[in-house]
Amino acid sequence: MAIKPIRGAPRRALTMRAGIFAAASISLLALAMPVSAQNQDDRYRGDAESQYRYRDTSQADVDAAERRLNQVYARRIAEARAADRAWRRNRPRNWYSQETALRSAERSWISYRDADCRYVAQPYVGRRQYDGYFRGCLVDRTNARTTDLRQSRLTVAANDDRDQRWRQRYERTYSYNDDTFYQQCRDGPDPAAVIAGGLIGGLIGNAAGRDDNSTGSTIAGVVVGAAIGAVLTNNMECTDRSYAYRTYYDGLNSNRPNSDYDWRNQSSGNYGRFHVDQYYEDPDGFRCATYRQSTTINRRARVTQGHACQQPDGVWVVVD
Repeated sequence: MAIKPIRGAPRRALTMRAGIFAAASISLLALAMPVSAQNQDDRYRGDAESQYRYRDTSQADVDAAERRLNQVYARRIAEARAADRAWRRNRPRNWYSQETALRSAERSWISYRDADCRYVAQPYVGRRQYDGYFRGCLVDRTNARTTDLRQSRLTVAANDDRDQRWRQRYERTYSYNDDTFYQQCRDGPDPAAVIAGGLIGGLIGNAAGRDDNSTGSTIAGVVVGAAIGAVLTNNMECTDRSYAYRTYYDGLNSNRPNSDYDWRNQSSGNYGRFHVDQYYEDPDGFRCATYRQSTTINRRARVTQGHACQQPDGVWVVVD
C-alpha cells in the first residue's frame, strides 16, 4: 500500500526544531547575561546589603562625612605646623615641611577619591542609581581617610612650648565652659545641633574621649568668650544663636578665605551672615582669621567684626 506524503509536514517539523533551538538559545542567554552584568556592575559592591546602602546614600551623608574629615584634618595640620616650628632651629639636611607634605597628600587623595568613585559608579552612568552609588563610594572613601588621619597623629618635639605661648598671648586655653551660648542655652532649643554635635570646643571630646580614642581630647570646635559673646549675639534668642554658631564653626573650619555663611531662623524671622575674610598667622605662629558678621534681629541690622585664632588643641577661639 502506498503511503501518501502529508503536505507541509517537513516544513512544520523544521519550524518546530527552529523554535526549540531559539527558545533554548534565549534561555542560555538569559542565564549568561546576569552573570556578565554582575561581573561588571559589582566591581566594588559585593552583596545586596551594600547595594541597598549605596542606593540610598544622600548628599547630606557625603557632607557629614566630609565635616568629620575636615575636623581631624584641621587638627593634623595644627600638629604639622607645630612640628615644623619645633624643627625651625635645627633642621637636618633631608628635612621637609610636615604641613606642606600633608596638604599635598590631601590634595592628591581628593583627586584619587573622586576618580576612583567615578570608576566605581561607571556601570550605572545614565541610570537613576548612579548618583546614589557615586555618593556611597565618596562616603566610604572619606570615612576611611578620616580613620587614617586619626591614627597618624604626629609626635611634636618635647621642647615645643605652644601651650605656654598661647596662654601668654591669649590668657588661657578655652573650653566649652567659657562659651556664652553653652552657659546660657545648654538646656534650651538647639535646632542646628551645635551643642549636641559637639561643635562648641571640647564638649564631646572631653566628655566621651571620642577623638583618637583618648579621654581629655578635643574636637576642632569653636568657643566664643563671655564679653565677645555678648557683642556677637546681643539680642539673639537661643535658637538664633544655634544657627549663628553653626556658621562660625563651618566658616572658621572651612579654610576658605573670602567666603560667606548664611543663617536664617524661620520661626523668628531673624537672619545673618558670617564672612571669613583672610587667614593669617599671629606673631607666635598661631593660625588666625579675620571675620565680619552682619545680622538682622527684630528688623534691626547690625555689623560686627573681629579675629579668631586656633588654640594648640585645634579649637577656634573668637578672641575679639
